[in-house]
Amino acid sequence: MILTKEQKANIGVLVSNEVEYHETYQEVYDHVITSLEEKQDLADLQRAYGNILEDDFGGHYGIKMLEENRRRIVRKETFQKQKDQLYWFFKLPGLLVLITFCSIYGYFYEHQLLNINSVFSGSFILLTISSFIIMSISNFILRKKNRNRKPSINNASIKIMWRITWKGYIYLVLFRVLCSFLYIQTSSIFKADYHRVFINIAATIIDFASFVLALYLIAGLIVYKNEFKKRLAI
Repeated sequence: MILTKEQKANIGVLVSNEVEYHETYQEVYDHVITSLEEKQDLADLQRAYGNILEDDFGGHYGIKMLEENRRRIVRKETFQKQKDQLYWFFKLPGLLVLITFCSIYGYFYEHQLLNINSVFSGSFILLTISSFIIMSISNFILRKKNRNRKPSINNASIKIMWRITWKGYIYLVLFRVLCSFLYIQTSSIFKADYHRVFINIAATIIDFASFVLALYLIAGLIVYKNEFKKRLAI
């Protein structure tokens, strides 16, 4: 039986009320339409829709489990893409970029031409803020373009990815505050030489962690750019 445009529109509304993401909507909608058109008699369209949803997807609970499983898969794929992009910095030609940056950093640090810690911290903050702005603008563009569609399941994974990055940055700040607090509190107990060693080790750990986190942030931004292009083309 061939469904009319009105019947398809009604099915679209029913499916839209049932699912959360655009990808799931397309899958369930296409499956339901195909199944309904294979039937000879559709006296009660809504009941037929409910039966298909229950038999083929496990009903409302089955749909939620389907989306949760898809979220896990997409999340895993997104993190893998970010890891692959991060590894690019440790392989040619990305390794050359990394070596050049580290050489410049070492030169300025050795000759004390700049306050490297301030420059590095400022650059990381600028990178984080600019990344947030870029994401906000691109998400606004996608919402405007797809205002009549469900959000993409990729959004959930990207949000988690950026949440982890922000948490990492907060942990670094808290670690720096903790090191400063311990340095002040123990200044009257240990010799100044020990304090210099302590603060140098702590600063090295913080700088290295910030550097890795910055690379992770850049990798995430590149992955997001690629995903943005794909979703914009849909």
